Amino acid sequence: MDPTISMAQRLFSAVGVHLEISISDIPQYSIAHLHSALQGDLMEFDLDWTQIRIFVDRMCSEPHLITTAIADAPTRTNNEKFDALLAGVAEKLADDHEINRPGWCSAVPPSSERWASIGTPTMMKRNESQAAPQFIARNIYINQWQLWREKWWE
Repeated sequence: MDPTISMAQRLFSAVGVHLEISISDIPQYSIAHLHSALQGDLMEFDLDWTQIRIFVDRMCSEPHLITTAIADAPTRTNNEKFDALLAGVAEKLADDHEINRPGWCSAVPPSSERWASIGTPTMMKRNESQAAPQFIARNIYINQWQLWREKWWE
């Protein structure tokens, strides 16, 4: 699911591999650069959720950056779910901080297919009930708290 560093080290050690972690600056905070969080193809895609969480965390901790960070549209990926997610993230950031939504968001249609988190029926029901309105409008039923986390910076 989401192991701690020490758990990941133990898991890799069990299969005879050493885990090394490095920390480096992320050069730019812009939603336009998040297209790289999409990995794989249209049928079998995976997301680098960490990259998206880092962006959201940074915007929430430094709201003065939001207007500039969401101004430029990300490159369209031809994956309507992912494109809708990025537009939903930009809209939620704008709405939460009472700034104008970027114009490019209105050009991104909602996902034609319902996108919901997987899990037990109870988990799925909770995730759907905690989806951001901006995501629901885009047919995305992912628990907003998977991206908007506790305000650890306060």
